[in-house]
Amino acid sequence: MFRLKPPNALIAHLIPRITHRYHRRIQRMLDDLGLHRGQPLLLAVLWEREGLMHTELSEYLGVTPATITKMAQRLEQSGFIYREPDSVDQRISRVYLTEQGRAVRQQVDAVFDSLESQMMTGFSGEERAQFQDYLTRVAHNLRTPQDVRPWDEGPSEDTAEELQSDDRPCDHLHREHRHHGHRPWDDRRGSEADIAEPQPPFATREAE
Repeated sequence: MFRLKPPNALIAHLIPRITHRYHRRIQRMLDDLGLHRGQPLLLAVLWEREGLMHTELSEYLGVTPATITKMAQRLEQSGFIYREPDSVDQRISRVYLTEQGRAVRQQVDAVFDSLESQMMTGFSGEERAQFQDYLTRVAHNLRTPQDVRPWDEGPSEDTAEELQSDDRPCDHLHREHRHHGHRPWDDRRGSEADIAEPQPPFATREAE
């Protein structure tokens, strides 16, 4: 076994390594549903509020309108959503769920819950809460003004209970995953969430 560890940067090395493994695992699980790992984010918004414009979805997910257009095209081709011109301004497209897009909601929840349970195997309830607090604080320490979403009001120390407000567009995922702090859009910004695959900053090779 060969492992290259950066000096004085073990945490900075471990976080992207975990993220990389998480993304590979979640994609394998979503493949069975015909989804790419960034697409449940857009669906989660629509599960709470259909008929949004691309610009509104862009604001909610923290990506560019062009990215939303690309994601919407893929989801539409797969039969999960459809788009219609706005009744007042025909230049504007609004996004709606198909029956297939509504039906997949429970399966997507099961995928995230299953992986979360696997990740937290061996952790007590107290350890899970403490771990979530640590990660929330790390996220807050690294946050920039560009990272703030419409529902991010106040510092990251505000824990999962604050995320239950009904006026937040992605409240479905906040409710379903608040026990483990799962907010899958937190680490995606500026480019299509289902394309970029984060790589560890230092090479690591382990024996199978």
